[in-house]
Amino acid sequence: LDQSQDDDDDEVEDDSRSTSLEPVVIRIIGMDSASINAAKQMIQQKVQASISERTANALSPITPEHKAKIEKMLGKAISFTIASQTVTIKASKNEIDRLYSSVLDFLVSKQIKSSPSSSSVVYPSTWTSVPDPSNPFKATLIQVAAGSPEFNIVQAIFAATMSSTPIIKLERVENRWLWDQYSHKANAMKLKNSHIPNNEMRLFHGTSSTDPSSIYNGQHGFDSN
Repeated sequence: LDQSQDDDDDEVEDDSRSTSLEPVVIRIIGMDSASINAAKQMIQQKVQASISERTANALSPITPEHKAKIEKMLGKAISFTIASQTVTIKASKNEIDRLYSSVLDFLVSKQIKSSPSSSSVVYPSTWTSVPDPSNPFKATLIQVAAGSPEFNIVQAIFAATMSSTPIIKLERVENRWLWDQYSHKANAMKLKNSHIPNNEMRLFHGTSSTDPSSIYNGQHGFDSN
């Protein structure tokens, strides 16, 4: 059984590229042609079942420089095709989500930086602190006055599930580095889930014995794992 690349991409634009696989030969020995064909069909089904395909969409045409970097990122893909504004990836089910997310995050981050309308991240209008150039990861804590519109919004959300627990103090975390990461990731998720409505929510998260400053002063914020 010769395993080779499918001919699915015959109609892809001229500027597309794809990987090529080294042929893999599996020798099947059986009692008769029927048993050999049955084994061949089973192997083919197993191989196809282990492969997934996903397409990442770009906001604008993919540049040659970005193509070269994406090709390096997809070294573990079974095959991929880079067209004008799409990257189609075929990979094992164990790798497809990681490769897809890496490519999508790369496309969004590069195009946000190169887009005139998105050259700078828009920070919340309530933020007042000036970032420390010597420590871009350091956050500033701003106490939110009780009775202010911002305080009342948070209090209402908090009371929806913790109505019997009073708010002793409310502080706003202003960390521009983490906000940049959030903005880029939010844009990536909007592209990835463009077919469903935005369901972003405000949630509360306890820290147990962990010092909260290790979260809001860090490079990564909450550990998504």
